[in-house]
Amino acid sequence: MSNSETTGGTRTAELSYYAQLGGAATIRQAVDRLYGLIGADDSLIRYFDHVHLPTLKAHMAALLTMALGGPGGYEGRDLAEAHHGLKITERDYATVGGYLTAVLRELDAGTEIVAAVTEILTAVRGQIVEVFDQPTSVPGAGG
Repeated sequence: MSNSETTGGTRTAELSYYAQLGGAATIRQAVDRLYGLIGADDSLIRYFDHVHLPTLKAHMAALLTMALGGPGGYEGRDLAEAHHGLKITERDYATVGGYLTAVLRELDAGTEIVAAVTEILTAVRGQIVEVFDQPTSVPGAGG
């Protein structure tokens, strides 16, 4: 069964992207991998110099869970407020977006899930990016 569950021969509601991906354990794994890639990228590390990484990872896991239709909700600061003054460039935003979509693919996320995340990244870009230095596409939308 691909995107739905069957209970006693009766089809139930479609599984969320969160459930399709593997739930909380996979989200934690994705966030850990993402921040491993970010931490290894000298061009991005400046954004995280004075950040409590466990808290940031918890916020990212909550955001990703919510974005993928999982349980609970995000109770952190508004994205614009949280990123205000960091002078995040379009290039750096696209790099992080590319890392996230690559991690999702590594974790066997389907094309539909990667496309949905890419759409969200595109939708929230204006709340995060303060320096527009690159074209506005986010890597990862295509195959």
